[in-house]
Amino acid sequence: MTLGALGALTWLALPAFAASHPPGVSYPLTPAAIQPSGLAHPLPSSRRYVMVWKDQLADATQSISDAQKDFIVTHYVGSQKLFKRQIDDYRTRNPNFLLLVYHLAYGLNGSDQANPVGNITGPDAYGQEDDDAFTPYVADHSLTRESAYQHTSAPGSSSNRVAYPDPYWLMDLASDEWRSYVYDTLVDWQGYASDKADGVFLDVAFFPWYGYTPDGWWTEPAGGSSRTALRDFWNPLAKSYYQGMRDAFASSGAHPRYLVIPNTDALIDGTDEPEFLEGSDGVFTENWQSVLSGPGDWNLSARRIVKYATSAGKVWMTDITEAGTDLTSAERELLIGSYLLLRNGTSYVMFGNSDITWYPEYELDLGAYDEEPPQDLEALRVAGDGGSRGGLYQRKHASGLVLVNSSDETLTTTLPKELRRATFSGGGAVDASGKLPAFSLDYDMVVPAGEFALDGRSVAVLRDPEGAPAPGEEPGGSLGEAGASGASSGGGTTAGGSSGGSAANGAGGTAGRGGGAGRSAMGGATSGGVGGAAGGIGTSGGTPGAAGAAAGSDARAGAAGATGAAGGGDKDESGCGCRTVPGGSGPGSGRGSRTSVALFALVFAGALRRRRQRGTQSA
Repeated sequence: MTLGALGALTWLALPAFAASHPPGVSYPLTPAAIQPSGLAHPLPSSRRYVMVWKDQLADATQSISDAQKDFIVTHYVGSQKLFKRQIDDYRTRNPNFLLLVYHLAYGLNGSDQANPVGNITGPDAYGQEDDDAFTPYVADHSLTRESAYQHTSAPGSSSNRVAYPDPYWLMDLASDEWRSYVYDTLVDWQGYASDKADGVFLDVAFFPWYGYTPDGWWTEPAGGSSRTALRDFWNPLAKSYYQGMRDAFASSGAHPRYLVIPNTDALIDGTDEPEFLEGSDGVFTENWQSVLSGPGDWNLSARRIVKYATSAGKVWMTDITEAGTDLTSAERELLIGSYLLLRNGTSYVMFGNSDITWYPEYELDLGAYDEEPPQDLEALRVAGDGGSRGGLYQRKHASGLVLVNSSDETLTTTLPKELRRATFSGGGAVDASGKLPAFSLDYDMVVPAGEFALDGRSVAVLRDPEGAPAPGEEPGGSLGEAGASGASSGGGTTAGGSSGGSAANGAGGTAGRGGGAGRSAMGGATSGGVGGAAGGIGTSGGTPGAAGAAAGSDARAGAAGATGAAGGGDKDESGCGCRTVPGGSGPGSGRGSRTSVALFALVFAGALRRRRQRGTQSA
C-alpha cells in the first residue's frame, strides 16, 4: 500500500482513553505496514499489540447501549454483518472501525428450499436473498438461471442440484451467471455503509463435502469419487473464483478496494490442502480451539496459516468460538501464544464470537515481533521433530520472545539472558455498569538465562525485565518501510503529526499530541531509514513530524510512528509491568482508571446467526 493511498483516507485523531486498547495509545491506531492499497479504512497494525476482532456486534441480536458501543470501538477493531445504521453509528465514534459484509462463500439460500435463511439484503433490510436480489438480477440481466447452480451431472436441472443443510444451494463457481451476480451484488452491498465496507466475510468456505447432498456429488464433475479428486477439482476452481472477486473488488472511481476473506474453519483436515487461498486476501479460521486436540491438528492449522496468509502479507482473523471462561488456563495460553507465534501485521483474534468481553491476554505486550513470519512453519522450530509430532517453536520480539511447545513432551532451548514470564488469569464479561471482569496480568516470574525446559502443549511468553517500549512505538519494521505522514492539522482536539512519512510534513494539531519517532529494526530512531522526528506534546499543539522517506515502489504501506506519550502504559518504574483489575473499573498498575461503560446481558438470537458446520464443530 502506498503512502498516497493512506493519505487519501479520512482519519479522526482521538486522544488516548484510560479504557481504550492498546493502553496509552492515541487513535487512529498505527496502520499495518503491509496491506492492500485503496482500502476505505486502514487495517490497524498487530505487529506489537494483540488486536481483537468481534463477530456480528449487531443490536438486532442483542441490546447494545451507547456506552457499550464506546467500549466496542475502543477495544475491538471491527465486526461483520451489520446494518447501515449500525456501522454508521459505530463510525461516529471511531471512523476507522472496520466492517466485513456477510455472504456464503459458495452458496445461495434458495427461497425454494425448506426454511430458507435470510441475510442483510438492503442498507437496513433483512430479507431472503433469492427473492430480494438473485431472482431480480437474473430477470434484469436476462440470465439462464439454472446455469448458476452446481449440478451432479449434465444437463443441469433443479432435480440434480447440490444442497447443503444450512439450507443453501451450492453454486457453480465457474458459471458466468453466478460470478456476475455475486460479484456485482457484493460490490453493491459493500456500499451500503455511508463510508463503505472494507470487504466480505465468505462463510462456509471449506471444501464442499461434509453434509452436502447427494453424497459424492463431485464424482462426474471432478472425474473421481475420492476426497482427493474433489480437492484437486475444487482448488483451481475456487482460486480462480476468489481472484475474479478480487478483480471485481479492485479500487475504482466507483468504490474503494474491498477485501476477500473466506471462512475456512480451523484448517485441520489432513486431505483438504487449501491452495485456493492463494486467490484470496487472507483467511478467517473459525473454531480455532480445534487446534487444542493434538500436535497434528495444531501443525496442520499453523502451517497453513503462515503459508497462505501471514507470511504472504495477507489478513488472518481467528475466532476461538468458546468463551475464554470456558477454557482452562493452559488452553488459553496455548491459543494466545500460538496467535503471537504466527501473526503478521494484520492478524486479529477473538474469544467467544459476539460476546462483549475482555481478557488479560489481549494486553500481552512484547514490543513488536522482529521479523515477518516465514512461509515454512518449521523455520521457527528450535527443538523437537516438528510436523505432526509437534515441536518447540520460537518467535523473537523487541522486548522478549514467545515459545510454543506443540508436542506432547517436554522440550528445551537456551535463553540468552534472564527474562520474565507472563502470567495471567481471570477476564470475561464486562457487566452492565461498565466494570471490567476481575483479571491480572503480570511479568514477575523470573526465568534465568541458560537451559529452559517447557512442558508439552504449553506456552511461555517471556519479556525483558526492562519492560516494553513506550506506548504506541513499534520497534522494527518491514523491509525499510517509511513512516506514515503526520495527521492533518485542524482545530479542536485533532492530534499532531505522527512520525514523518512521505515528502510532506505532518502538521501539528491544536491542543493535540505530537507523533513519536519511528524505530528501525535495530531499535534506532527512525523507521525505513529516514523516519519522522517525534512531535511534541503540549497545549499549543504537537510539533509537526519531519518529512520522512517516500514510499517505495513495492507499494508497502508506511508504518505510523509512535504517539508522543512517554512512559506510562503497563510498565512501572521497576519494569514489572503488572496489570491487575480487581473486579471493577478502578485503576490498574501503571494505567489510568477505566471510564464506566454499560453493558446489557448478551442475548444470542438466531435471526442473524449463521450456523457454520464442519464435522462436529459449529458456531
